[in-house]
Amino acid sequence: MIFLFPNGQLGNQFLLLFAVVSMSRPNEHVFAVNYHSAENFFGPSPFIHFIGSGARYSLYKRLISRFIYFVYSRRVFFSRLVSFLEESELGAVSASLTSPFPPLLTIVYDCYLQNECFFESTLPPSLFISSSLSSRVSNWFSVRNIQHDHKIFLHIRRGDYLTWSPSPKIVSCVPPDSYYLDSLRYLLTLYPESVVIVSSDDYAYVQQLFLEFNSIFFVNEDPLFALAIMSQCHSGILSPSSFSFAAAYLSFSFSFSVSSSPIYIAPKYWIGFSILGWYPKFFYARFIKYILI
Repeated sequence: MIFLFPNGQLGNQFLLLFAVVSMSRPNEHVFAVNYHSAENFFGPSPFIHFIGSGARYSLYKRLISRFIYFVYSRRVFFSRLVSFLEESELGAVSASLTSPFPPLLTIVYDCYLQNECFFESTLPPSLFISSSLSSRVSNWFSVRNIQHDHKIFLHIRRGDYLTWSPSPKIVSCVPPDSYYLDSLRYLLTLYPESVVIVSSDDYAYVQQLFLEFNSIFFVNEDPLFALAIMSQCHSGILSPSSFSFAAAYLSFSFSFSVSSSPIYIAPKYWIGFSILGWYPKFFYARFIKYILI
């Protein structure tokens, strides 16, 4: 049994959930505390339970935090019953969930787990988009008469990325416009009949950026619904953002049996594209095609 607590914003939370699900044992129950967005995104699952959302979260957090502090301060005595999943500087998981004698309870607290080892396979069938959200996405496509066999999503994160940097060496987290334009031209040569779905936190900016393209639609929706729309596409162009990565991983998982050759493009070195060094260090995946900017 695993208790999972969220960390970071929407994209980070989803990737953390995916990582924990990927490392869990068959039929192991995962209790995700305060995963309100994921609870609204996914359909019911027999092994993944969303608890303590909304107003109930403060109570759950207070009670479980006290329990965690009590057990962690005495973890030597509780090691056979409870383990804490810890994340080293290198992104490696210190707790072994594959032990032949695993603890009864594993607590995942204050982790990100953004490591390639968690994204080598697709999501299990137990995680699927909810029927209500799927209907909303289908209606969004239908209203715009989008019936193409191949859809390409393109996500551009600007907003806080225009001023934020994780390191003094990284001047900008926003790739140049040429990266998005060249990547889109490349995919359209491979799939010329595709429709393009653009999502961004700077709606006015992206509307001006893609004037040369036809069959392009812009998503001006809340982040969760935008993520759902992108998850139903067959290829994608990513910004170096966990939200983009989550969209690509969902799309890859959902379209794997439908599209024989999905392509996802991202900046090589992720946020570290300007210094030619991976940041975060292990944040890449084999299903993504990385290009040098």
